[in-house]
Amino acid sequence: MTRLEPALETVAPMIEFSFEQDSVVCVPHTPGKTQTIAIQEIRNSDAFEFRLNAAFVRWDAEYAHLWKTVYNDHLTPGGPCYTEEHRVVDPWVTEICSYALNQCWELCPACPPRPMGACCNATTGGCTTKTRCDCEDVGYGGIYQGNDDTNACGPPNPCVGACCPNGVGPNYPCTLTTASGCSGPFGGLGSDCTLNPCWPPG
Repeated sequence: MTRLEPALETVAPMIEFSFEQDSVVCVPHTPGKTQTIAIQEIRNSDAFEFRLNAAFVRWDAEYAHLWKTVYNDHLTPGGPCYTEEHRVVDPWVTEICSYALNQCWELCPACPPRPMGACCNATTGGCTTKTRCDCEDVGYGGIYQGNDDTNACGPPNPCVGACCPNGVGPNYPCTLTTASGCSGPFGGLGSDCTLNPCWPPG
């Protein structure tokens, strides 16, 4: 009402004038014709319908002038309509994007890009940076290590760890391998052999 009513008030005098001064929008007076009948005949006439449509066009033009030019309701970020529309729509977009992300659906342009992270080949211990969906895809079958866009694959390589194949003791070797490929104590993914955990000091 803060736009439609002021717009109507502005154009109302012009609309009234177009009806009152137009001799086409009239019906002849005949004996016995009541005001009610005359009004109905006028409303049923083509001339009245034409003027009525013209009135709506004039009102709509003034309304558009107010929200587009005077108030910039939709065109300016932060405007009243812009703000209210986003208050309603944005939570829906967030929910839809979140569901699409979890289900590995194709994302809409409004959704943020999928995060990337380390994707481990369980057999070779190789690491590549992929999205969770691409990593866990049936065709690839990787193991996703979580979101990390900065240093996903290290060093150290998060897909392998320090392995003591001969156990722990003096001069015992340390190798980097996958957890499933380690035949002895395993230091955990991302651990390394820098300080040789297989030959502890002392």
